Amino acid sequence: MRRFARLVYVLALSVLPVLGCGSDGGGAMAGTGGAAGAGGLDGRGPDPTAKLIEDYLDAYAEELLEPGGPGFAVQVMDANGVLVEKAYGMADIELEVPIDSEISFNLGSVSKMFTAMGVLILYEDAELALDDSLTQFFPEGPAAWDDITVHHVLTHQAGFPGVGGGSQGWTNEEVLSWLLEQPLEFDPGSAFFYTDTAYIMLALLIERVADQPFETFMEDRIFSPLGMESSEIVSRFPPDVIGGAISYLGTQRYEWPK
Repeated sequence: MRRFARLVYVLALSVLPVLGCGSDGGGAMAGTGGAAGAGGLDGRGPDPTAKLIEDYLDAYAEELLEPGGPGFAVQVMDANGVLVEKAYGMADIELEVPIDSEISFNLGSVSKMFTAMGVLILYEDAELALDDSLTQFFPEGPAAWDDITVHHVLTHQAGFPGVGGGSQGWTNEEVLSWLLEQPLEFDPGSAFFYTDTAYIMLALLIERVADQPFETFMEDRIFSPLGMESSEIVSRFPPDVIGGAISYLGTQRYEWPK
């Protein structure tokens, strides 16, 4: 199976994308236009804070979303439980599918935190150290990579250049092949530069250290133990989830209002 570089989990171009659904252990997001909050989802009485949040979300959606256009889902919690759950807009415009509690979303770069968690699980397993050189795991890397540590990659201090829009549809392995030919942007540890490239490398690192596909490791060590039954790594491109919310941001699928 080809593992695509552009992030996708069903729930993370770790980057495979993570897609997420609200029905995981944290609780589901309410159906289209649905709300909880003011009345209390967990049996609590009316909460004035919840009502303020709910009113704000309603006003935000009314001002910025177009009828029949893309939308979003929100869940707000405090230490005592869920305050507000709301969903607005369409998950699929063409098929007129509204966003509701069962819709999965592509989490995009939010998936990076899951990838970082995977690396730290291997650290806790004593399978790697954060100050290990990247070339310990990628011996094919150039000499310039000798000074890059796992910590540098986790914190966007490796000096890797960013992959451009032309890389959409590349597998993680194809990104690695490209990266091997590129000079570093700066000396490792001397600067910060946020890039997907670093987390593509971490997904590959997890595969090499754990000796299993990235999506299998994430399922076995994170999703399954946490009861995240609606979450998965999507290893196809485009990374839309069958039956899930389609991403219209940065595409020609939908002309967002100015």
